Amino acid sequence: IVFMGVPLWVLDQKVYGNDTAAGDRFGSAVAAQVTHLVVGAPNDNAPLSDSGSAYGFENISSTWTQTGKIVPTSPQVNEHFGSSVDFGGNRAVIGSPDFDNVAPPRTNSGRAVIVLRDTSGPGVVWTIQAELNPLDPVTDRRFGASCAIDGTRVIVGAPGAWNFDSEASGAGYVFD
Repeated sequence: IVFMGVPLWVLDQKVYGNDTAAGDRFGSAVAAQVTHLVVGAPNDNAPLSDSGSAYGFENISSTWTQTGKIVPTSPQVNEHFGSSVDFGGNRAVIGSPDFDNVAPPRTNSGRAVIVLRDTSGPGVVWTIQAELNPLDPVTDRRFGASCAIDGTRVIVGAPGAWNFDSEASGAGYVFD
């Protein structure tokens, strides 16, 4: 639609997760690619309190339809999986900035996962393909606070990372 020579954006559809509940923060992070969407819900309580999740959607016959729910492997309370999301090709990257590294123990060191969107069989299957972690986990790094994917390259933001002697100067971790 064009009004006075300016294109107007028109609401196509409002999407929800099929099991979202009060406080899940569905929509905190979103990513789109042509006919696919990934939406984060970092305060989802399934399976644990505020462990978080992300939802995959496909545009099927002009309707956005949920095709999967993605939860972290080995979820933690207050992990906030789905705080950041991005989509590229048939892969998504999803961040968990409040994930606690276990060995060595580091609170809010963070993590991110690569998810494969597979359409080779009937329907769509969303499968965690890889987990990304910094090689030097530290407390409050918040690795996974932001993320981006382009083909086979991923960058994960860590606003609490140290740069030499500069506390919380931040860093971006690039993976190929």
